[in-house]
Amino acid sequence: MTKILCALTASTLALGMPKAFPISLDIGTFAIDDYLGNGGGTTNLNYMIASGQNFWWGANVNVNGYSAPSAGPVSNPPTIALDVRNKDVTWSAITNPSQASGNREYCDFVYYGGHGFDGSPYLGAGGNYGQVFPTNLGFGVGYNRWFIGNSCSLFHGGNPATVWQPAFKGLKAMLGFESFVYDNSQSWDLYNRFWYNWTRGEQSLLNAFFNAESDYGYKQLYPTRGLKPGCLSAEVPASRGLDYCREAFKYVDHNYNRAIANTGYYYFKVLGSPQY
Repeated sequence: MTKILCALTASTLALGMPKAFPISLDIGTFAIDDYLGNGGGTTNLNYMIASGQNFWWGANVNVNGYSAPSAGPVSNPPTIALDVRNKDVTWSAITNPSQASGNREYCDFVYYGGHGFDGSPYLGAGGNYGQVFPTNLGFGVGYNRWFIGNSCSLFHGGNPATVWQPAFKGLKAMLGFESFVYDNSQSWDLYNRFWYNWTRGEQSLLNAFFNAESDYGYKQLYPTRGLKPGCLSAEVPASRGLDYCREAFKYVDHNYNRAIANTGYYYFKVLGSPQY
């Protein structure tokens, strides 16, 4: 199954930075709670699958019906295009570059929830799992334009723009953490707020994420622990102005064009006392 790009009309053009919306918002989730079933190697988790579902529901609630003056065509309703859980989150499944329906690269926005070590998701100790390095991931070779890692330390262990450069093959932006992240029973509030911030709140992607984490991620850790969320943008042409981390939902290009296959600016925010 292939996504089809509809032609834009002249009415979608405006002076300055053009306003639009992404054509589609097909969301894919990879989430692991049961690490014992994946060969162990680390502790089980409790809320990663629920967090992935709430990430999708937050999009469904806030994107549907959202529009902005002169922003041109709105997005198609969000779909949950991929829902991979526990033992099915294998190394081959998450690294598969196929853009056919039922694969990661069919999805516009991909969520990963599980353990992570410095600069890499960790799927378990079994033979089909293990560590997944940026060199194993080709985010954006198909339709994937955004990735969020609800996982410890994906931006830790070196300059994030350097560490993750091999994974940026068309991806626009990656959200994640330098710090440890903790199981969060308030994931509905967290991701509903994120999607509201990015859409109806008309905040930039990075502020939508940082503010949601401040309200519903860090809040449960105060005052003894904290978080350090980050946003890594792909490189953008100098003529473009804003990069993808600084882009509100209403400014997202209404096309399926890949971003430049290189990383650009990295942004972060320190909330409380992060642990590493």
